[in-house]
Amino acid sequence: MPFGSAAVMKEEAIRAVSLIENVELTIVGDGPIAAYREFAKRCHVADRVRFTGFLEDPRGEYAAADVVLCLSAYESFGLYLVEAALTGHLVLTTVHANSALGIVTRMRELEVAPSILADAVA
Repeated sequence: MPFGSAAVMKEEAIRAVSLIENVELTIVGDGPIAAYREFAKRCHVADRVRFTGFLEDPRGEYAAADVVLCLSAYESFGLYLVEAALTGHLVLTTVHANSALGIVTRMRELEVAPSILADAVA
């Protein structure tokens, strides 16, 4: 199994599926899909975990989600995190920052308007 915070969060998300009935998990993006598929089998949730691989336009997956978990420091769709928060989605992320203020700084680097960011984190 791969190492790093993204790998740990994917494993924990898969493990969480095993603890909650009627929950499905979709993992969007590249990575060692075979290793995660095997992990899902070991957790007895392979039928409830779906891997899409890379998607040119993942907005449909984000829109269908109840929870958005962002694992990339280089997410090219960074604004979706703010949009998800503004629409009431629970957003979990591994934004690479050393503090809550660092997360706000990172969102500003992604050119998120201050007024939108304020509403999203309020």
